[in-house]
Amino acid sequence: MRFTLDGEPFELTPELVRSRLVGHTPEDVREYWVEIDGVRWPVKQVISVATGVGRQRFQSQAARRWLRNLGFAVGGGTSHLGQSSPRTRPAHQPVVAEKPAAVPAPDVVLVGCVKTKLAHGAAAKDLYVSDYFTKMRAYAEGSELSPR
Repeated sequence: MRFTLDGEPFELTPELVRSRLVGHTPEDVREYWVEIDGVRWPVKQVISVATGVGRQRFQSQAARRWLRNLGFAVGGGTSHLGQSSPRTRPAHQPVVAEKPAAVPAPDVVLVGCVKTKLAHGAAAKDLYVSDYFTKMRAYAEGSELSPR
């Protein structure tokens, strides 16, 4: 894959990226990661190491695009389903998704107001009359929390 950064041309391949990461340790992921051979790396760290340019010269959005174009999995978040930090996971250990914890039922369902409403006063549940509000209200009233 070829790209230009501040007028300087670069060419990267997945193999070249992998070879340039040898001897480096993944830093803690702040927001966006790229998975390379089962290890999650910060996207800007990978592009910086692979190209030899400082991280201030490009944005993470561009780094994510370049890494996706190279065929790597890119995502967001500092952890994924409770996995250990990439720093503590050996490079040869594959990433295995754990079963997510059960999500507790909500204590309340909120429905926001909308612009379209009756011309006269009414209870909030009856005042708003848009199609969107009607759908939100039906969802809330269909939940286990709604008084019957």
